[in-house]
Amino acid sequence: MRRAQFFSKKLGPALISAVADLYRSGPLDAANARVQSYVEQVAHLSDELNRAVRDPERHVGGFKQLELHLRNALLRLRDVSASLPFSDRDQLKKQIDRLERIHSDLFAKLFPRTPRTEKERPR
Repeated sequence: MRRAQFFSKKLGPALISAVADLYRSGPLDAANARVQSYVEQVAHLSDELNRAVRDPERHVGGFKQLELHLRNALLRLRDVSASLPFSDRDQLKKQIDRLERIHSDLFAKLFPRTPRTEKERPR
């Protein structure tokens, strides 16, 4: 959980800024490789959180920070994608789609649709 909190506060935003800078000024292949590496790290971190925490609805530490970071990262990556020519958007679009799936999975675990049923106490 601490890794998720550190990633969400420090490392993740720095990586997103580096990716955005690479798409603006660097070669497209390097930028695509960097965003793919970032998505792999997020997927690995999400898997670690899922294994470590049984009930994310009650123990939100890490899930909440990662979900918030992903929301901001997706906004930034969509802006970067909109600034690219149409022919160069395919790889970034695939990574954005994967991040959206990870984000929706985290969000669904934090806020499940059906409310939890509390065990009834005998009266």
